[in-house]
This record gives sequence, structure tokens and C-alpha cells, in this order.
Amino acid sequence: MKAILKATGEVIDVTRNDEGMYIQDNPKQWRYPYELEILGYTQQEVEDIKKATRAQCKVDIAWGARRFELIKAALQGLCANCGGMLNNISEDAVANRAIEQADAVIKKLKAE
Repeated sequence: MKAILKATGEVIDVTRNDEGMYIQDNPKQWRYPYELEILGYTQQEVEDIKKATRAQCKVDIAWGARRFELIKAALQGLCANCGGMLNNISEDAVANRAIEQADAVIKKLKAE
């Protein structure tokens, strides 16, 4: 990553170790954190972080179970907010609307 040496204002490349110390890449020299102002990551470090983040985020989601829970929630919402209007609507229509809402939510989740 890039850092500025506070004493000289020089921009240098550094690598952080597990103990919180930094090693200057060229010439090889250890630096304390208080000696540096960290500017940011190099492009390669950014790509490595993105790759690691993507790998961590790839979770196997049980979409069938998620769909079932969303349908249940949609049905509860439809029934709770109907104001007595369900007497005039078929059960199939209510069920289909809940399924449509759940599928719309899953479509959005998969797109992200």
C-alpha cells in the first residue's frame, strides 16, 4: 500500500505485518505506524481484497426454504391488511399474489 513518511513527505510502498509494523518495500526497512500516514491500497491489493470478499460472500442459499418463508410473510401481510376484502377474493388469487411477491423479492436478492 502507499504511505507518506511523515518526517520527509516521501511517498513509499509498504506492507503491513501481523504485529502492526510496516516494512518499506524499497529499500527494505521496518517502519513504525506513527512514522507513516497511510494513503491507501495499491491496485493489486484492491483486487485481492475484492477477490477475497467475493469468495466470502458466495454462500449457498437454500432458495426453496427462503421462498417458503417469504410466501408465508406475504400471506400474513395480505391477510392482515385486507380490511375484510378477502371475502370477495378467491383463495387461489390471494395465494398467487403472495407467491408473486415472494418471487419478486427473490429475483431482487439474486440480482444483488
